[in-house]
Amino acid sequence: MFASVHVAGSRRSRSLSGDQFSKDFLSLARYFSPRLEMVDARTVVLDVTGLRGMWGSPRAFGAAVQRKAIEQGIHCRVALAATRVAAVLSAYGRTDVLTVIKPGREATAIATLPLDILARVANFGLQGNAATPVEVRNRNVSRMIKIFQRWGLATLGDLAALPRDALFSRFGTEGVMWQKCACGEESQPLVPTPENRLFEVALDLEWPVEGFEPLASGLRPMLESLVLQLSREGAAAAVLTVRLWLVTRVWYTRTLQLPAPICDSRMLCTLLVLDLKSHPPPAGIDRVVVTVIPAPTRITQFSLFEKAIPSIEQLSTLL
Repeated sequence: MFASVHVAGSRRSRSLSGDQFSKDFLSLARYFSPRLEMVDARTVVLDVTGLRGMWGSPRAFGAAVQRKAIEQGIHCRVALAATRVAAVLSAYGRTDVLTVIKPGREATAIATLPLDILARVANFGLQGNAATPVEVRNRNVSRMIKIFQRWGLATLGDLAALPRDALFSRFGTEGVMWQKCACGEESQPLVPTPENRLFEVALDLEWPVEGFEPLASGLRPMLESLVLQLSREGAAAAVLTVRLWLVTRVWYTRTLQLPAPICDSRMLCTLLVLDLKSHPPPAGIDRVVVTVIPAPTRITQFSLFEKAIPSIEQLSTLL
């Protein structure tokens, strides 16, 4: 079961910047499910499979989303269906604040929606070549919709009623995917939008530190904690930033752009200390804050018949 949330209007969207509103909207969606995919800046689809025990029936889940959104000043439409495409199309095209489509009734529920609504979900509901520029894909979408309209098709139901083999002979697999989308059928799986988590640890020192040895002894457990958090997320450090609050009441900041994602606390500590030795802070340190920008870890397939060689991360660090 999938739930699509489409923001029709919001007091917050008018008072906040676009980036801040998107963050608040994503936070609202993640409150209900960690698996979600952004369709556009105002539409998200949630995977709510297995959440019935927590939120109750699909209608109860939709009502809970509505209540939470209203608390945050967001006015939205919620649609639940067995497929992502049917849920998103219903959230876009229907005026009801809450729509629940029974499994197997997707094509009937969206049949009356206008055909040109497919342009809003083409990049989401139709499988295509990701390497194709967005402008080219948009032109292809407009071209296909114009062709269908010249045929006299006006609604999704009209497109769904066409013989599928005839569409395949005329347009190939592209025509079949268009009809599947009009029927509310899936053509590709949900691609979760990654969560931009902030990996950060801080340490307040009991007394000002000026030497590198005591600083390194404080950095080691901090980096071990960060590496543990990263490993749980299947990530590694791509950018490492240390901020030092000096006794002169100013921040001293150093940022390391790592040559490859690293998930080794000792290596990170060594690199950080070497950088600070090359660029020492001008005064004693009262507080240390370490922040990491993550990146996916490398998955290495080792061979049983070849001699092991150093990893890319180790080679990059040594060179």
